Amino acid sequence: NTQKPLNPPVPKCARPCGLRYSQPAVCNSDVDCMWDVTVGTCVAFCARIAAGSKTAAAFGDACRAVSVMCEVDSIHNQCDVKCGYRYSEVNSCNQDSECIWNNDLQKCQRQCALMTNNQQCTDAPMCEWELDTTLCTYRCPYRYTTNTTCVPDVQCDWNYDSNRCESTCNRFMNAGDCSSVSSCWWHYGNLECFKRCDLAFEGQASCDNDPNCQWDTVNGICRRNCDLLLTENQCDQWPDICVFILPIASGEIRYSNTTPNTCAATCKLRYGDQPSCDGDTLCMWDVDVGSCRPHCSQVAATNDCIADRLCQWRPSSSSCAKECAIVTNATECAGLSFCDYSPNYLTCKKVCGERYTSVDTCSDLDCMWDDGSSNCVKACERIDTNNACSALSECVWDASSSVVCAALVPDRVSCGNSTVVLSQTDCAALGCCFEVTSGATCYAPEPKCQRSCTMKYLTLLDCNADSICQWDSVRSQCSRKCSVITGTTSCVAASMCQWKNATCVNQCIYQYTNPTDCEADPACNWDAAVATCRNDCTRHNAGTTAENQADCATDSTCVWANNECEPNCETAYGDWGTCESNARCMWDMDDGQCRTSCGLLQSPSECFSTGSGMCEWKDTVTVCEKICEYQFNTSTGCATNSKCVWDTTGSSPLCR
Repeated sequence: NTQKPLNPPVPKCARPCGLRYSQPAVCNSDVDCMWDVTVGTCVAFCARIAAGSKTAAAFGDACRAVSVMCEVDSIHNQCDVKCGYRYSEVNSCNQDSECIWNNDLQKCQRQCALMTNNQQCTDAPMCEWELDTTLCTYRCPYRYTTNTTCVPDVQCDWNYDSNRCESTCNRFMNAGDCSSVSSCWWHYGNLECFKRCDLAFEGQASCDNDPNCQWDTVNGICRRNCDLLLTENQCDQWPDICVFILPIASGEIRYSNTTPNTCAATCKLRYGDQPSCDGDTLCMWDVDVGSCRPHCSQVAATNDCIADRLCQWRPSSSSCAKECAIVTNATECAGLSFCDYSPNYLTCKKVCGERYTSVDTCSDLDCMWDDGSSNCVKACERIDTNNACSALSECVWDASSSVVCAALVPDRVSCGNSTVVLSQTDCAALGCCFEVTSGATCYAPEPKCQRSCTMKYLTLLDCNADSICQWDSVRSQCSRKCSVITGTTSCVAASMCQWKNATCVNQCIYQYTNPTDCEADPACNWDAAVATCRNDCTRHNAGTTAENQADCATDSTCVWANNECEPNCETAYGDWGTCESNARCMWDMDDGQCRTSCGLLQSPSECFSTGSGMCEWKDTVTVCEKICEYQFNTSTGCATNSKCVWDTTGSSPLCR
């Protein structure tokens, strides 16, 4: 086709080429026609489109309208077949003075110098438009083939990755062009193209001086700042310095690939001190190695969490969390439901229930064993509300000054500024105790919630050494000292105490040990049978029925029954003989305690709780009875009740 004459020898009217020919060979044999391989039809030969008086724009449109195979040769002002459609191999292409072979695309294209307008030049893969000279020239990869010829040109730079000459990055005006060159990267914030950091800088000082770059200390190379990497794939290329992160609904931070612009420098590179590190929810300080590392909450896999010495897996939330022992901040520790900041050890520990799992191991200053729940719980002294304290049978709440200010002088801790002597008023304003002694005058109070004396001490000496406790010789246990109890209810509930003349005092059995002193007190009676001084419940029967009942209720050793005040089986008697001597009472051999007889208990709940397993409720007759085991101890007696049977299968015969 290129050998055809540029202009028809004799103008004539003819049918269009597409109607004349349907085969390529016949079409191409006609000087007026050519076969358009892009659409598979015969079209007019490009050169038949004459410029004439057309404007450059109109001529260009007319030329391109014939076929995509046509382009304007601006130098000769004619419409030509594109080089890419003239030749399909390198030799014939390069022999044509108008064409040059593009090795990258393996295609023939027009020589850049023959393009005289910006658009045509820019559309050509091998060419670029020089704004200062308004000429179309070859791009750097096609201008130079060696490092020595490439580098001196300020418009070019040698790419050691691809081992070829490329345009300097700052010449690219859009992300597409910039990203097409492996030695460049596009800054979406500044809308600029930059040379890759690893190619631009060889040392840490120069690297760190560039705000877009950071030094990879692990691999000894300059890298782009992590926050400039927009995808997870880009971020994951440099795991030693970058991490891809995403906030999730719970407020924790997790790895994800769904949100852009969340690639950040690793915690180790971000922070060099513990306060800054721990202040970031993504990070935590590794006290062993003295550096910042990812927070345990970043560890998503169970096995990875378990294998991490600083982390613990929380099955309840299916998440990884810090080991309590490595948390050094009291506030942070208090914010973790499974951790407990110990005021005794000044460290963060696991909550008592996770720290100890048996009654034998649950025994430090922080924790105690709760029989009610069969769990290790926070010690009474660390409970700060009445409700929480009272919910535990092992604890006693008492805010009275006689209790909270009962610390021994050597154990007292000064309140306020130890160098300033505070007045009683100033001391009280701080919520502290005041006493002029050889120790601190203003000192910190004891906890309002304390372990009961019974739980605290097991021996007489230890018990009596505590100013708020006293030894119960009847029950062989430590009990609360009556004189420190201020309320009627608390007094009556205490096993050794009674409310008398608006004061909580010891019961008669603990006050007097001989008949003379005992009988001298009108509230007491001497029981000669057991040589014991007892509270005289009849003293509460002197007034009206209402007055007697109210007075009787203030004496824990008495109970209102049959319209009179009588001895209370549970508190009045401490041995089998005296217990069984009262028809209202029965002795519990299992617990070694006197209890109210089953027949006097009026409801199913009272039958079960007060009877402590000795009684059972009979729904058919609505009465509380002793169970067979406690009702009969001989086969003869057992046989008298049709609901009982004498069992000889065990080591000891028993009525069941």
